[in-house]
Amino acid sequence: SLDRSKVRILDLGCGPGANTWYIAREGFDTYAIDGSEEAIKLLNERMSKENLRCHSYVGDVVELPFAENFFDAVVEVECIYSNTLSNIQKIISQVHRVLKPKGKFYSQFFGKGTLGFGTGEKIEEGTYKNVTIGEMNGMGLIHFTDSSEIKKLFSMFKEIKVERVDRTINNQN
Repeated sequence: SLDRSKVRILDLGCGPGANTWYIAREGFDTYAIDGSEEAIKLLNERMSKENLRCHSYVGDVVELPFAENFFDAVVEVECIYSNTLSNIQKIISQVHRVLKPKGKFYSQFFGKGTLGFGTGEKIEEGTYKNVTIGEMNGMGLIHFTDSSEIKKLFSMFKEIKVERVDRTINNQN
């Protein structure tokens, strides 16, 4: 059976560590990176309190401080979307670099059908700042995407699976 302690997983843009906590609790060799010192401080406090181990870093996900082929998997939940398209491309390239050849990458984006798409200040195609309605209201810079763009962004990966989930807020579309 698989020795989870030998499986190295990175939580990209971990925030205060909800996913990091879960990965570590499941026994994986856990790494976490976020640009916020406060988020990493909160993560470290939680991990320490629960006697869980993780290697945590304050850093920019556009330039990952890890060697090539280092991780078996990378997880990012709503981190990459808050960048310009050029930075999103750089981040995905960095993830590809640090992943082992058969490594897995799980990523979540917001689609162009998300309430708030097209509102606020348009920065570039698909990217808006200060969206005015929906759950993205007040969230800063947001890149909305679709499955064809996802396939282009992740084209360096051998296998791409795109799942789509639609949500409503207060029954609005």
